[in-house]
Amino acid sequence: MTDGYCDLQNTWIAFGGVMLLAACTIANSCELAVLDGSVVLNSSKIQPKCRFKQDQTGLLSAAAKFTSALTHQTPNSKIKRLSQEQVQQSCNIDATQGSLTCTFNGKSDHFTLTNTVKQGKIASINWQDDEYVYLGWMTNTEVLMGYIAFGALNKHSAPFFIPASQFCQYGLSSHIIDLGKGDLLCQNHEGLWSHSRLLPLPQPCQQPQQMIQDKGGIWALEFIKSSYQWRICRYNDNAGSLLAAYEYSIDLKATLARYDLQPSDYTQLTFLSNGDTNAIANSVEIDNVFPVSDITPELDPQTIELPIQQLQYKLTKLD
Repeated sequence: MTDGYCDLQNTWIAFGGVMLLAACTIANSCELAVLDGSVVLNSSKIQPKCRFKQDQTGLLSAAAKFTSALTHQTPNSKIKRLSQEQVQQSCNIDATQGSLTCTFNGKSDHFTLTNTVKQGKIASINWQDDEYVYLGWMTNTEVLMGYIAFGALNKHSAPFFIPASQFCQYGLSSHIIDLGKGDLLCQNHEGLWSHSRLLPLPQPCQQPQQMIQDKGGIWALEFIKSSYQWRICRYNDNAGSLLAAYEYSIDLKATLARYDLQPSDYTQLTFLSNGDTNAIANSVEIDNVFPVSDITPELDPQTIELPIQQLQYKLTKLD
């Protein structure tokens, strides 16, 4: 087991039985980066200060600081984004005829909108490579259905539809990892990574928001919003098998000890985000905690509310 903690100092005040720490409310964030040819786990400009690097065996261990500059994965240079406005200026939807006509690089093509995609509109996500323009198509409630490919530079290709689930087969992503033999890993429009052949990634990181590659394999990082922790996985070079897995999770005992408190079997965490359920929480309420000195803690339960960045974390290697 390897442990590492973020230790941010702040003051707290008692307020009507609920202890509330006064601090700026900045969300947690850990990210993958490359340091001297190896992937590391690093904090972004916001907290916690997760900072871990690979040792000689490739395992993660806590680092006090990084002395070299961090770099990030190179974006996909084979494709570029087109704005919604660019595409809308080049296309015309004929609702009466149920067709879409687009002109790219002087070539006009018609695409018949089937019943499946008829009730839809041009999306904000559109791509272009050396041969095609991939026009994003979404429902009226802005759910991406897929892409309509127009052969902008391929004069003999008729437009065709690509379901959203097949985006990675065509490399429709600003970030991809080439696994060789025609296989890819791609990040979709929602920020999640998947395999071009729709193969599941090995557990426990099955829906990572970040993936990055180094000479030893592929790393994945998945944020679990329900518990505000991260799973970190290291795969082999084709992402088919798991080499190592870690959990970067809240150390509740260490967090509470700073305020002479201890958790109990009934302690629960409630993450608070000012009423916006989709936003990252800016504070956490921890109930059923007790003073360390309390001999009979069941008689004196307390609740403490902390800014999210006051949580202390530990890194644990999973078996």
